[in-house]
Amino acid sequence: MGPPPSEPGRLLPFPGRGREPWVTKGQLAEHFQVCEKTVDRWAQAGMPSLSGRGRTVRFRVGDCEAWLGVTP
Repeated sequence: MGPPPSEPGRLLPFPGRGREPWVTKGQLAEHFQVCEKTVDRWAQAGMPSLSGRGRTVRFRVGDCEAWLGVTP
């Protein structure tokens, strides 16, 4: 059984305690309920991220929420 359906425009809570984990572009897109291309545009505009080897990019939800000026 998966998570309950969410309302459009409502942020999904991110589970976890302590240090916030790094998430993928797909996970971040799901959290904000946007497409991955939107996350790409945000990253190009300066959204905080961590780039690894190759095309690997990771995000911390809290940093991205702060960058967007969103309160959970």
